[in-house]
Amino acid sequence: MPRKSVIAALIGFLIVSVISIPGAATTADQPTVNSCIQHGEQDAFSVPQRGETVVTVNRSSNISIVRYTFQGHSGDPQFSVHIPRGLTVVNSSEFDISDQQARRDYNADQPWIEVALGSVAENISYTTAQSNIVVPALEGEKVDLFYDPQPAGFAGSQYVLLGEYSTAMAQEGCQHVRVVVPESVDLPRNPSRYAETVATAGKSLSIGPKYRVVTAFVAPSKMGNRNGFAPPRSYDEDVGAAEYYVGPTAEIGTVRNTWVHEYVHTRQTSLYPRWMSEGSAVYFTAQISLENGWITPRQYDRHFAKEARANGTPDTPNLKNQEYIHGAFFFMQMEGDLEGTNRSVEEIYRGLNAEGYDSDSSMYVWDFEDEINSTTNTSVTYANPMLEPVTISYILLPEWWPHFLRQNDILLPFLVSMTGVMILSIIVDPLNKVLMFVKESSKLSLF
Repeated sequence: MPRKSVIAALIGFLIVSVISIPGAATTADQPTVNSCIQHGEQDAFSVPQRGETVVTVNRSSNISIVRYTFQGHSGDPQFSVHIPRGLTVVNSSEFDISDQQARRDYNADQPWIEVALGSVAENISYTTAQSNIVVPALEGEKVDLFYDPQPAGFAGSQYVLLGEYSTAMAQEGCQHVRVVVPESVDLPRNPSRYAETVATAGKSLSIGPKYRVVTAFVAPSKMGNRNGFAPPRSYDEDVGAAEYYVGPTAEIGTVRNTWVHEYVHTRQTSLYPRWMSEGSAVYFTAQISLENGWITPRQYDRHFAKEARANGTPDTPNLKNQEYIHGAFFFMQMEGDLEGTNRSVEEIYRGLNAEGYDSDSSMYVWDFEDEINSTTNTSVTYANPMLEPVTISYILLPEWWPHFLRQNDILLPFLVSMTGVMILSIIVDPLNKVLMFVKESSKLSLF
């Protein structure tokens, strides 16, 4: 196609698309974007009051071994702490260890637990550096625990960094985003860029309540292929801050965008089933990244297309962590089923997410079926995508072509614009020939 025709097609496509897409000029309803759950003590990380339990955290001579020392005294109430995944108790004093629980005796004076860092899940492990380490803050039962990193560090509500560090902050509305960077790490971009990216994602996303403070702890060294994780628990309105662990090589200019992916988990009220939480996080992260220009339409299409066979079904035998792609394809199918309506996947997810608020309930396939059926007045039947992978339609377009997949009612403008190209070609090409003839004739007349 001639270059002039391509330019005309792009202009015609953009003009007609803006006119034709329902709601294109309106702002989406985002009732939860500018409201944050706030808890003064927890999200401010206030110093403990006299008599409250302080936990000092030190490294041992082995850089992968950490000791938690509880400054309780004889006669204090008995309490227990949960040992999260990724930590293995290697030694303890005045604690009874059973499975993933450690129970302090009534008369124990300054009991302690030593743990070794390991794998949180398959291909995900805590990492260490000579000068830094980031470990979980143990959750206490029947006691509030306040953490004091020794000799230096930063304590949050869910993670503790030992060693020297720097921080970057960004704010969007009532939400504050903080990035904590160990001294051992040199991020590819300025730390403030990552904080601003997460804050912008918080503004763009409207699926559920927001914590007033979100903190991303950067791992002290490379994590391999899996570049981050969030604590495995649902949104809790009694906790005033959210935190997650992200690898130092995680980037923001990719479809997966771990910085935003883990942030999306802080807005989910339920993390189960796993394909639902991970698939929606992949889907919303990709959408946010595309909308904000952090990735190109080509990156978006290529990422998902390469995960599918020629028929559009996830390439299951070659997929690792299938929940991520199977779940994302499920939400893409929903997006297609909503074409021509005034509702979006985000809006439906937000409604179901609100029903799961402050509970351990999960979202199920039939919950989405009911919403789609009531919206479209049709009958759709969804299967568990882990059992029957969803098929989606993909067209790999040239790099310069406008992104028209994933957009509501955009096929018609595309066809109209192509018709315009044909008409312009019929008119412009003969006119160009006439102009060239006149130009050449004028040159000849000079001699």
